[in-house]
Amino acid sequence: MKLKNGNSVRGKFHEVSPHELKLSRGDKTITVSETEVQQVYRLEKKSAGSHAAIGGAIGLGAYVVGHALIFPENRAPVHSGDPPAMAFFGGAGALIGWVIGRRARRQVLLYDAGISAIISATGRQ
Repeated sequence: MKLKNGNSVRGKFHEVSPHELKLSRGDKTITVSETEVQQVYRLEKKSAGSHAAIGGAIGLGAYVVGHALIFPENRAPVHSGDPPAMAFFGGAGALIGWVIGRRARRQVLLYDAGISAIISATGRQ
């Protein structure tokens, strides 16, 4: 969560009341007043599948470009030795993309004090 003073606080939600939030971080519990909170985010895992697909395409593209640079006289799209090499480069790229994608996280905004103040003032939800 981001605080109005510019600092950030990380932890797992422990308890929420109308006037304060309690976060747990290891053995410690951190209590933050509602008036101090600017934004609250939840971290979610991203899908590793899209990263794997992008990595596979990059690996396959690297093979095609490398093959064209090394063997400029072979202009035919596929030779007898190409499918295994294409599968290797595409698979290696997909594996690298999947590993990177497993670690990716995205922030989902749960609360913003500025938006909440506008809603309270206008009476809209």
